[in-house]
Formats: sequence, C-alpha cells, structure tokens
Amino acid sequence: LTGFSRAISLVQKQQADLVLAVTAEDGQHLLLSAQPMDADQVLMVSQAGFRLPGPLLQLTPAQLAELRLGWDQGYNYGAALGLRVTGYKVQDARQGLEMVSKGRLQLYLAEQADLALPAVQLLVRQLDLQQQQLMQLPVYAGFSKSERGHLLKKQWDHNVELLRHTGQLQKFYQRYPDLLVPAD
Repeated sequence: LTGFSRAISLVQKQQADLVLAVTAEDGQHLLLSAQPMDADQVLMVSQAGFRLPGPLLQLTPAQLAELRLGWDQGYNYGAALGLRVTGYKVQDARQGLEMVSKGRLQLYLAEQADLALPAVQLLVRQLDLQQQQLMQLPVYAGFSKSERGHLLKKQWDHNVELLRHTGQLQKFYQRYPDLLVPAD
C-alpha cells in the first residue's frame, strides 16, 4: 500500500477519522464531504506527435486495452477517470516521463502540480514530450462510516457552507492558490 491508500484504508477500517483529497472512486466506502475541497488538474503526457483515435475518456474498452497507460502510484487515475483498465503505476513524474520517452508507456496521466515543478518541466522539454489537459477531477474530504465520522462530516459541511456564506471560503482559496475549486 502507498501512504495515501493506507490512509484511506485506515479511515475505512475506522482506525482514523478523516482523509483529505479523496476522489469519488477512492471514497466509495467513505462518507464524502458535500462539496469538493480541491481538484486535480489531470494532464496526459505523450511523445510528440502521438495521437489517440478519439478523446481518451470516450475510447471503447477495446481501444483502451491497446494503450499502454500509466499514472503515479498514489493517484489511481485509471479507476478515478472510469477507464477500467490496468495501468502501470509509476513512482514519480520523472519515472513516468522517462517511460513515455522510451516508449514503455504511450500515455502518462499526471497531476498538473507534479508536472509544473521546474526540474520536471525541463525534463519534459529535454525529452520532447507533449502535454495536454484531460480534465479537472474533484477531490473530497473523506470520513469514516462511524458515528464520529458522521458527526465530523456534518460539522465539516456546515462549516464549509458557513465560510462560503460569509465570503471566508473565497478568501481561503485566494490565500492558497494551489487549491482549486472544482468546476461545477
């Protein structure tokens, strides 16, 4: 288990109360906050000139099965995006980019912030890779399905709505611009 999947597992087992930044797919066995708390900007990275037979999220299962896809181990983007294919789980962006460059992966799915690091962008240019925005994936606060989890979720949702109503939530997101309010 990765650190993140272990955190989800602990909340599912009610050995912890809360895990942050959970996709709806990963949070199936949790109570999710009423509103997303952030969003992952998912990008596709491929060799220059690589073309899909259509939009990735609209490919048939047979078309998807022919692709060599990968994503960072902790993100579980295949399931989160509904691709229902087995993908190669890479340790970090550097490994994913190098695998694309060497043809071991056709597409590497990554979170924009992970690709925005200067050293990673330099590697993208050096390897002559192309990036394309795929989608914005909402992430939630996840709570255990326990009495305490229900109470924490209720308090979280109430406080978020109160912050939204008073304008403080907007100020919070302005103060932390790396957090994204997911598109509705």
